[in-house]
Amino acid sequence: MKHPDASPGRTSTVFHVKHRRRLLAGALVSVALFGTACANIQRPEGWAAPADVDGDVLVQTSTGQVSLVDPASGSIAWSFPNEDKRDHAFYATPIVDGDAAYLADYAGRIARVSVTDASEAWAVDLGAHVVATPILDGDTLYVATADGRIVLIDAATGTVGETLRTSDRRIWGSPAFQGGTLYIGDLDNGTTVAIDATSGDVVWEQEISGPSAADLLLDGDLLIVGAFDQHLHALEVANGGQERWAFPGDGWFLARPLVSDGIVYAATMNGVVYAIDRATGAEVWSFVAGEDAEFRAAPVIAAGHLIAIARDGRVFALDLQSGDVAWQQDATLEGNVNANPTVVDSDIYLVTSRHELVRVDASSNGAFQTVPLAAAGQ
Repeated sequence: MKHPDASPGRTSTVFHVKHRRRLLAGALVSVALFGTACANIQRPEGWAAPADVDGDVLVQTSTGQVSLVDPASGSIAWSFPNEDKRDHAFYATPIVDGDAAYLADYAGRIARVSVTDASEAWAVDLGAHVVATPILDGDTLYVATADGRIVLIDAATGTVGETLRTSDRRIWGSPAFQGGTLYIGDLDNGTTVAIDATSGDVVWEQEISGPSAADLLLDGDLLIVGAFDQHLHALEVANGGQERWAFPGDGWFLARPLVSDGIVYAATMNGVVYAIDRATGAEVWSFVAGEDAEFRAAPVIAAGHLIAIARDGRVFALDLQSGDVAWQQDATLEGNVNANPTVVDSDIYLVTSRHELVRVDASSNGAFQTVPLAAAGQ
């Protein structure tokens, strides 16, 4: 589907008009991704990205259950939680740190499990929806809830600490973290905020012209924010969040961008991939994927090409310098690709909304394999 223009349109001095448009953008993205007109996710399926665990893949294999999968055989070493507890989907990507994996489901249940056998070290319930992937820094988990809070959890013990920040601005996009500062976008007011990760004090706030559900990307001194105003915004983190440039695209920027060799690569829900000069915000090239293409998954680099994956399963390998198509593969999938891909060497792992695990070999012109899942020993 093609989406209505989510930009604010003509400048208005009337606050409530801008506010209604921002709320409409949040509702429209729910329709686009979840098939519901309510901005709360009514029947969540989850878009957690696969996580690499020493060559195995930690992935949501059914709604509300993640499994450690050997991608060569499809054998499942373990699944978490048990069948009788898998009530809520995972939107947050598993965080793997040594032998530990941190899992956050949509209902706000956070757990630390062993990647060896899924034994649970601890679990806590925050009582609020979680869509964004938490941040792990040392022994602290920073969890952004959909109702606008930042909650601290001791990663070793599971002890819930203080609520670092409380806001009425919903958080869907994953925050960014650097040098003791958290950077947070919001789905409602179009405000990006930097806060001190220890005190919760606001370092700076910057209002952009549209709300955001995209994962934030921090690249050195620039914070890249995709928004519903059909612009990609570059904010200077050391300069009060001042906007260095705002790149106009043709649709919503929901996919997390990528920076490589001074170029920002970003894709829209209207099926266009852009290469943008990081320093100036000028367009280097653009690629139009074709009718009905939508990009929610983040672009990645594999086997020397930019890989862009449309929601319908089409995979495009683009030349990094020119945007020319090196190869294209059209997969027949049962579900949509909303989750970010994971790259392991030249293999790209995708998971669909129907929990199909797919391997794409970027070194063999995108050869596809749907990984057949089987319980351990089968």
